[in-house]
Amino acid sequence: MHSTRRGFLKAMGGALGAVMLSACGSGSGDGHQPTLPNGYRFYKLFSTGDGLAQAGEAVFLPPSVKIHDGHQIIFHAGDTLGRSGSGLTMGLYELCMDYGGAEPRIEGLHKIVRAGDTTTDGRTVLQVQLADLNARGSVAVRLLNDDEQSYSLYLERSRRDGRSDDGLQRLLGFRTPTPDPLFIFGAALGNFDLTYGDDLLVAAHWCEVQGAATGESLFHLPFGVIDGDGTNLLTAGAAIPGTDRRIGKIGLVQANDFGAYVAQVHTMPMDDATDGALENGTVVLTGSVADNGGYGATPVAASAEAVLSTATRRSAITVAESLHYGPRIGNDGKVALVAMITDDIVHLTSGGDTLAGTGHFTPTGMRIEGIGGPVTGPDGLVYFLARNADTEELLVSNGYRTASLLKTGTRLLGSGGPALTTIAFGYAREQVDSQGRLVFVGEFDDGSLSIMLGIPL
Repeated sequence: MHSTRRGFLKAMGGALGAVMLSACGSGSGDGHQPTLPNGYRFYKLFSTGDGLAQAGEAVFLPPSVKIHDGHQIIFHAGDTLGRSGSGLTMGLYELCMDYGGAEPRIEGLHKIVRAGDTTTDGRTVLQVQLADLNARGSVAVRLLNDDEQSYSLYLERSRRDGRSDDGLQRLLGFRTPTPDPLFIFGAALGNFDLTYGDDLLVAAHWCEVQGAATGESLFHLPFGVIDGDGTNLLTAGAAIPGTDRRIGKIGLVQANDFGAYVAQVHTMPMDDATDGALENGTVVLTGSVADNGGYGATPVAASAEAVLSTATRRSAITVAESLHYGPRIGNDGKVALVAMITDDIVHLTSGGDTLAGTGHFTPTGMRIEGIGGPVTGPDGLVYFLARNADTEELLVSNGYRTASLLKTGTRLLGSGGPALTTIAFGYAREQVDSQGRLVFVGEFDDGSLSIMLGIPL
């Protein structure tokens, strides 16, 4: 396996002190492009060893930290309180922020849900998994409960300052109704995205109430309600417009604030009649939640296995050797993604234009050997992580210029503090809010992990 591929796959994966860093930029300017930030001031919000709400001290912080305009930051954390034997008890927590002063202030730390909790419908939580939030303050989370062998999706509406009227409510799970009453949800619940208005995109398996038909679809649930207004946007087995492929499996999904969505799907040949056949390529599709049935979905990236129509090839489509990662759609409608152009070349593209690639150099002179998943920010900016064998560098691009925001080796916690060794960024689109505030989990050379907040200067 080539080193480029290894680096690429690795990327998949109170009072606050601050360090101010000026941005270092490169590239030609364009007066019509979004303005790059002049730099960032970074703050430590929460670290391993700090106490969690209604739990023990945090022992582990995974990279799944998210921020939104509702002044909330959600994150997962593991602790050992009440745990018998080895392992951690994982939970989902919330920081309520005040950005009105000279420095950001944490107004509250709250528990949303933790393994061992009892849900509002009387079930005991065994696992806390993927979670999302929106600007209204609502939170959706995938849970495994004690009386189920598959995951359920719970939604807590308009959570503000650690409170909501009804708590987490089970929205869907195995054998609950789909928007079409002739079908029920199956045992496999995939990726989901919670948008403004509590609309949900959910990739899930389904089966007939009366009959043997089964399948997988991407559902749109307006207002987070399962009723006749819900729609089926994409379905496994359907033909992919402009290609000789059909959908084999639905992967990452995400929507912007205006109803446009992006979905990464694994593909199969049109003439492959074996439902259990291995998927042999990927296509990235965009569409509108107003479209029912996927007929308006448009490919924006495809693996080399797919034979594309002439019209599709003439469009702004990224053709890669094998692998795409992290497709995100911004409010400008552009899709940013990372693709293996060949086994040795990785490109980050946005709207079909290349922003960075392996073998390129960052504004500070670092030669790029790997690129993490992109995060679409305000006004069309794209944030991403580049790395080589020794260094990770957080960058932002407006399509014409790229600025360096932060590098490993920096002592973010003060001149005498530990040095930053890992920047865990690119996990989700919701790592940058509309004001350009960004969050990530940083690892330091003393072994500690911290949730870091960056605020543009």
